[in-house]
Amino acid sequence: MKLSTNFVKDYVEIEVEAKQLAEDMTAVGNEYDSAQKLINATNLVIGEVKECKMVESSDHLHVCKVDIGDEILNIVCGAPNVRTGLKVIVAKARCRITRRYNHQKRKNKRRRI
Repeated sequence: MKLSTNFVKDYVEIEVEAKQLAEDMTAVGNEYDSAQKLINATNLVIGEVKECKMVESSDHLHVCKVDIGDEILNIVCGAPNVRTGLKVIVAKARCRITRRYNHQKRKNKRRRI
């Protein structure tokens, strides 16, 4: 099972490293396979979709107003399940995410929105 230390911190006040937390949890009967960072990234935040409208010149794109706490961003999204009220992960400007997979480059259409 993968367990986020941030999730645990929502319920319990802890100030230990992930490996120590995993060992402490094992001591009370919960086994773990490994303790590691889930992702190596910066500038990722949780936002809430406040408004979601289809792009007129597209059959699948949406323009969403997303509240990330300190500002509201306009984000173009191609996810078919995006909707008002949904909580989403937002990669802010200058976000860095470690590549783990090979992604094929593809040409994208540019549209006016």
